[in-house]
Amino acid sequence: MTINLDTTGFDKTIGSLSKQLPYITMLALNNTAFAAQSDLKNIVKSSLKLTNQKMPNAFRVKKATKDNLEARTFVDEFSWQYKALVHHFEGGDRERKGTEKALQYAGVMGKDKILTPSGGIRINPSTYVRIMSFLKLNYKAGYAANLSQKSAARKRKDNTKYFIATKRDRKTSHLAEGIYARIGDGSSPQSILTISKKPAYDKRIDIDEVVQKTIDLKFNTFFNEAMIKAMKTSR
Repeated sequence: MTINLDTTGFDKTIGSLSKQLPYITMLALNNTAFAAQSDLKNIVKSSLKLTNQKMPNAFRVKKATKDNLEARTFVDEFSWQYKALVHHFEGGDRERKGTEKALQYAGVMGKDKILTPSGGIRINPSTYVRIMSFLKLNYKAGYAANLSQKSAARKRKDNTKYFIATKRDRKTSHLAEGIYARIGDGSSPQSILTISKKPAYDKRIDIDEVVQKTIDLKFNTFFNEAMIKAMKTSR
């Protein structure tokens, strides 16, 4: 039996697909990049105890185009989220925060030290602003020196006083180094921020490893889906 196969239609489809290969690859790359972004966000949320749920938004995607078949999943190194997370990616020390930089600038705290909330203490951002203002730690790289009218009104109502304890100050040398709060004139000082040695964090999240795993698991699927979509449009 002789079977004659007409491949005219098939050849046309293959020819059309070859022309659409950049488009197919672009779709697959972009879908993979966004999948990697999602995987990284989920790992950060599940691995770290986050007080700010916007923290994982440091992960961005630069999409591929048909003329530039390269998609990138990356961390925005200029974002505040990156500065808060980088020690989890690389290990070692962490970025210093505004109050820490101000204490270093004032010569109160060495660069090998950090501030940590004292046991059982949670400090919100507005309290840091009040501490900075009360201790006159404002400087050009830190918080704005001038309080707003609302902040000034809160300051007048709040009778909490803050002071820094250092070993060099005879009045406070018996206290652990850090920042203390005293409510009124007769109350005992309460430690709210302790000056501690800089940390040595372990690397907890390997970004390259997470992205490579996403590529291995999902790129082929996305490529096949993009090719099927192109075949349908080529008919």
